[in-house]
Amino acid sequence: MNMNRYSFLFVLLMLWLHSVAAYAEDEPLTTIRLMTSEWPGYTNKDGTGLYFDVIKAVYEPEGIQIIFELLPWKRAQALVKKTADAIVGETILPEEDYLYPEWPIDVEEVTVMFKKTKIAEWKGETSLENKTVGWIRGYDFQMYLHTAMKILEVDNLKSGLLMLDAGRIDFLIDYEDLVEEAVENIRKTDKSDFDRSQYQMESLRLGAKVYVAFVNSARGKRLVEIFNRRMAQLYESGVLDTMYKNFTQWRYEQYPK
Repeated sequence: MNMNRYSFLFVLLMLWLHSVAAYAEDEPLTTIRLMTSEWPGYTNKDGTGLYFDVIKAVYEPEGIQIIFELLPWKRAQALVKKTADAIVGETILPEEDYLYPEWPIDVEEVTVMFKKTKIAEWKGETSLENKTVGWIRGYDFQMYLHTAMKILEVDNLKSGLLMLDAGRIDFLIDYEDLVEEAVENIRKTDKSDFDRSQYQMESLRLGAKVYVAFVNSARGKRLVEIFNRRMAQLYESGVLDTMYKNFTQWRYEQYPK
């Protein structure tokens, strides 16, 4: 009798779980919750910026409202699967169970900052060989670099710049506009004697594609389907080209898909 009762309860549980899953798949999508870091010009505090503009162009015509939260990158990575639908600005990480759409939103190009006296001539990535190189915790640039180096992760750009100035790291890698902004903030708010003229900045194109990476769930799969369909429409209509050319001087078709 007890076995029959447990079997009956198990069947009820399975039916309930099936109905919940079916409801999740049919539930109307009215919002998409995003997590990312603040990158001026790309993900601004006021909800503007290239990445946010592209995502709005994808989802708002579908009646889906964009909700976002800006956090330090490592924290955004840790929390996205618990409280959001997607993380904006992620590269493909084989160890993470994300859903990646067909369409990237960027190709990663970073800036390397160093003292002019550190090396005689910049020779690209090979200049980093056997040097101490810093970047923000969680950025994982080592996945796209092929030179032996000592990596020192920092909590924020201010810390990285101060370590660079003190000689604790030889090179600092981040994004040019963010580095310049951090230098200005140090000079203004900290009244530091950080001398920008002593430093050189060089571009380093990593070639890594940047995505809106979605949580692997039924809801995430639906959001990816919409993203792929709408991005194809925006591309065919020329809207994507216009958005990217206005912001980056590059047409979207110049980004490898």
